[in-house]
Amino acid sequence: MTKVTFDVDEETLARVTSVADARQTSVETLLRQQTEAFARLVPITLANSSHRRVLSVLGGAQGGLSPREELHDREKARAEAYVANRKILLDLIDKTDGDMGHHGWDRARSYDR
Repeated sequence: MTKVTFDVDEETLARVTSVADARQTSVETLLRQQTEAFARLVPITLANSSHRRVLSVLGGAQGGLSPREELHDREKARAEAYVANRKILLDLIDKTDGDMGHHGWDRARSYDR
């Protein structure tokens, strides 16, 4: 079994400890149960058909193309740019500290609702 170490602020640890105490278990056991629950989740699939269509271009076999056609394959270039830009955007969202006055902003907290 692999050991995992991570940093947690005191407020979060206090909340997790109180939940563990209420369930009469240890923090480690509670975190292990939650991690196992994450592993059982079904992967998220996007309902966006255009997203799937663009990604299918990357996975499809492009047999029969000449080197010139392959070099100038606009659909493949568009799909590669789409994937790269999407990754950059998601990284930017995760690293950005939004300014919403006294409310603050946290991408993870917005998914907890």
